[in-house]
Amino acid sequence: MMVFPSSPSGALPLCILIPAGPGEAEIARVTDLMDACAAYADLPLSVVVINDGNDDARLALAGRTRRIPTTVRPNARRGAGDWWCGGLDMAMIEALLWIARHHPCCGVLRLDSDALVINPYARTITGLFERDGSVGMMGNFDSPTGAPIPPGHRHTAMLYWRSKPVSYEREQRKLIFSFWGWRLKMRRLIGRARAHGYVLGDSCQGGGYALSPEFLRRLAADPFFARPRDFIRFDVCEDVVIALAVHALGLRIHYTTGPARLFASKWKGLIAAPESLAAAGQGIIHSVKDHAGRSETDIRAFFAARRSLL
Repeated sequence: MMVFPSSPSGALPLCILIPAGPGEAEIARVTDLMDACAAYADLPLSVVVINDGNDDARLALAGRTRRIPTTVRPNARRGAGDWWCGGLDMAMIEALLWIARHHPCCGVLRLDSDALVINPYARTITGLFERDGSVGMMGNFDSPTGAPIPPGHRHTAMLYWRSKPVSYEREQRKLIFSFWGWRLKMRRLIGRARAHGYVLGDSCQGGGYALSPEFLRRLAADPFFARPRDFIRFDVCEDVVIALAVHALGLRIHYTTGPARLFASKWKGLIAAPESLAAAGQGIIHSVKDHAGRSETDIRAFFAARRSLL
């Protein structure tokens, strides 16, 4: 039985939010991830799983067998939208609104199923949120240091053109008008974010990041985000959209940087070998899928063996 130390956040848990796709492999990933979250938890936890085509009971069991209160919710997109962009944008906003309104917590740790927790993490996350109420999001940029790279990359250009009433789509060779519908919604979101200091293209890599209670409170209170389906046709990935929302709500991103940073998340692979990550003290890593010739099975086995020594 897990015994948690007293928490400066009181009785409220840190909520782990995991989007899960279909298939046996995904259930195994979520199960291993929950085992790691429980092993290194230094605060009470709860779990919310966004289920996109798997068995609810098996996903719930993965958390409950580790004594973590677990809620499995259907993916709000119900098969519509692009899973990597608008579909996930909608699903994430709907889930965050549900958590804000029905699931009191001291923050949300959003993890992909191929992320992993490898050291204590919860107190560091909630401690930052408690010390600095201006922080809405915590994670790392997908760069060698974890800090944002200067504007000028692909997302900078995409968001620049999406912020314009009229732009030119170079790949399709056509003019894009953003005077109505989802394109107007995106343009207004970018405008609001920039008005609060957002730098075009900044975001936390989506494999793992945390969101503060203040972000949840402001999100639930703002009519702009009241209808998640408004986001289902967005053509920007969820981690960028949530970064925009953080700034649009008057908050900011805290980036963990350096070789021992808490969040060490890449789009593909790991920033270093598993042994180096463990020794450096990183807390949350992504992605454990096939890194530098080592299979996902091998990487997970390494970290599971390390947990068994706790």
